[in-house]
Amino acid sequence: MKISEIQPEEGRVRDALIAQRMDHFDAWWQLVIAWLEPPNLERGGWSGVGRWQLPCADHQLVELYVKRQQNHTRFSWRCPWRGLPTFMVEYDMLKYLRAQGVRVPEVVYAGVRDVPAGRQAILATQALQGYEELTPYCTAANMTANPPLLIAVAQALKTLHAAGIQHRALYPKHLFVRALPEHETSGAYEIAFIDLEKAKHMWLPAWQRLRDLRQFMSRLQDWPDSLLYQLYQAYASEHGQCYQRCGWWWLRWGLKRLNKR
Repeated sequence: MKISEIQPEEGRVRDALIAQRMDHFDAWWQLVIAWLEPPNLERGGWSGVGRWQLPCADHQLVELYVKRQQNHTRFSWRCPWRGLPTFMVEYDMLKYLRAQGVRVPEVVYAGVRDVPAGRQAILATQALQGYEELTPYCTAANMTANPPLLIAVAQALKTLHAAGIQHRALYPKHLFVRALPEHETSGAYEIAFIDLEKAKHMWLPAWQRLRDLRQFMSRLQDWPDSLLYQLYQAYASEHGQCYQRCGWWWLRWGLKRLNKR
């Protein structure tokens, strides 16, 4: 895989990147940014993410998240020996999901190169404007008092899975929420997904959907069973009664086994 390019075809972000000479790999690799958290040292290399504000010609700052990694790969049937940089896997996933109508961050730059020390990769995305992390809103009290938000979360999970994708790191902190203006009629809230480097296309959809749901519900520790069931019903409303009943039984059993309930 050989990509190293600015992604937006036009607009002020592209113009600003070119003005800042951020149109080649080395500029992004040498960019001075602080890690948001300590780099991940798994997979035989390292991987980290930082935040950078891009100055535009209109004197506004555009917030970007810049991910950099070296020798941090994921192996698959496509690349069983050398593997692929996990950020390039995420890049492909972001492009696919945007085409499927799933709300995800917009890529502004992606690149990979081979050096004597190994393989380096960069993925820069634009921050989700107007969105906030779901975690503070995900308490039982808030969800009980705000049914449209619960339904929006369920619908977003359904849309992700309808695209044939299992997130595999489905926690409230990886979902972002935006309240829609009153004049918009598509719903009260929009939900977007981040951190898709572990996501995969599903081979066993019925099973993998439930795995994602269990992972998400395991973080909702103050939710009573009745509220969890409301979320599950809103998610599984289009499935048959057999799937709904068996799925709910498996979720409850799995959550108890994880000692989360």
